[in-house]
Amino acid sequence: MPNINDIENSLIKPALRKLIRKDIRLIEKELKEECINHKFAIYLSNFLHGIDNGVQYDIDLEYNKKIDGDKEVSIGGKVINIRPDILIHQRGLLDNDLLVIEAKKGYPSAHDKNKIKGLMCNENYHYTFGCLISYHPKKKYLAYHLFSKEGNTIIDHGIKQIFKVERRDNSNQRRSLGPRGIVANREDCPPN
Repeated sequence: MPNINDIENSLIKPALRKLIRKDIRLIEKELKEECINHKFAIYLSNFLHGIDNGVQYDIDLEYNKKIDGDKEVSIGGKVINIRPDILIHQRGLLDNDLLVIEAKKGYPSAHDKNKIKGLMCNENYHYTFGCLISYHPKKKYLAYHLFSKEGNTIIDHGIKQIFKVERRDNSNQRRSLGPRGIVANREDCPPN
């Protein structure tokens, strides 16, 4: 099973950097987030093989099913149907859910964060990692916010940035300006 460093350094960051390098115009032109998410999911699939340990994961967008039923979680004591933006999981199985991603053009809402935590804490799902992505069309950076689960504890690894503009270092090599982050916080899952 990959760890949070694998998810961040071998999957999320390389896929975001490739999105910036190849498809920054989708973000700058403020296309619908589903269009941007599609390209991001393709780039995630390019890097997934490096951390999958031989598991055949599926990457799905707007996936709203749980085997035969709707995908639902409890948020604030209310059960709601959800449709996460991007899932990396084994379709049709409930014991090998890897990563849930909510990606927005602007700042993700508290509801988006609660959806991720809901999928990570719900006994019907087994997502080990969660990520909020902010594409920020008007800013010089993209932001991502990672979560991991250890037992019944959700660890908030903070918000980090990847700059859209690269600069040259002294050897004239292109280098990304980022990421920057904050210290991780822990939060227990609510009882089911």
